[in-house]
Amino acid sequence: PIVKQSNTSIFITRGFITLAAVLVFLIATWGFKQLAYSDQGVEREEFIKTAGQLTSRIEERMNTNINLLYAARAMFSANESVSRREWKQFVTSLDLSRRYPGVSTVAYMKRVKETDRQEFITEVRGDRTLQENGYPSFTIYPDEQKSEYVVITYVEPLNETTAKGMGFDFSSEPERAKILEQARDTNTPRLSGVVRAVTTNTPSFYLILPLYIPG
Repeated sequence: PIVKQSNTSIFITRGFITLAAVLVFLIATWGFKQLAYSDQGVEREEFIKTAGQLTSRIEERMNTNINLLYAARAMFSANESVSRREWKQFVTSLDLSRRYPGVSTVAYMKRVKETDRQEFITEVRGDRTLQENGYPSFTIYPDEQKSEYVVITYVEPLNETTAKGMGFDFSSEPERAKILEQARDTNTPRLSGVVRAVTTNTPSFYLILPLYIPG
């Protein structure tokens, strides 16, 4: 189990579909400006109605995803430790495909100091909570020496593709590191810009919520 007395983060990744919806809204807003100069009053009213509905749906979807992260944080806060099996049970119970369309993974990242790096790697490799052989090839990557790392430790749903994300140091890239720092300093959910997913190299973005050491 991973004890909660460590600075950590919980995040979800979203596919490009929702981002595309935002872009559609922005394009539609530009279209409205063009209509504003015409006499097409009916079209303007219909556009305002449609744009409002789209905005509401996007806001509702984002708030739903934020609530998901707060629920995950509450689970860590209520328990001395959360095992890999418990994390899997939690994410499975969310029924992502039906209740959170567009969310591809829900993951837990652990802050690891350089002095604890090898101990952490050994611990994950020997975690047989879900797999009989543990994770013998687990390591922190990219392989570079730093004072600390923020490592993807639990990820669900776990499959051949998402497993490639385990061990990735989320703070190894400037865009990702910036979002981690903002979430840490403000204690608020933070949304990244478009980045390439570690596992699929497809355009994605991350919604992150920090988890603090008690007290």
